[in-house]
Amino acid sequence: METGQWRPSRAATRRASRRRGRPLRLENDRWRVELGGVFFTRMRPAPLAEADPRAEIRVEAQAGGEVGELRTWIGRRPLRAYAFRRQPFTREIWGRLRTALPDGQHTLVAFASAGDTAGAFAWPFEVDG
Repeated sequence: METGQWRPSRAATRRASRRRGRPLRLENDRWRVELGGVFFTRMRPAPLAEADPRAEIRVEAQAGGEVGELRTWIGRRPLRAYAFRRQPFTREIWGRLRTALPDGQHTLVAFASAGDTAGAFAWPFEVDG
C-alpha cells in the first residue's frame, strides 16, 4: 500500500467504533506518523452503517493546499476508482462497487496527500445482504 514517500496505516482496536487510520511518512529510512493536514468528509457507507453488498463508495479529502492524491481500500484490497477534483483544495472518490461484498463487517480506508502533509482515515461498516 505504499505511495512514494507515504504509506497508510490502519490501527484497529477491539471496538469497531474506535478504528482509525494514520499516514506514515518515510523520513531518514524510518516510517513516522504524520499528525495533520487532511480532513475527510462525505463518507459512504457512513461509519458503522449497514450497507448494500454493492455499496456506494464515497469520500472527500480536504486540505489547506492542493490535494494531490486520494486512494481507497476495503480492508487490504485497493479500490480502482477515479479521484476527481471539485475545488482546488479537495479531491473526491464516488462510485459503486462492481463486485458484491460478502455479509459481515468491512473496513473502508482512505488516504490522501497534499503537498508536505497527508491524512488517512478508516471506518467500519456492515453488509447484510
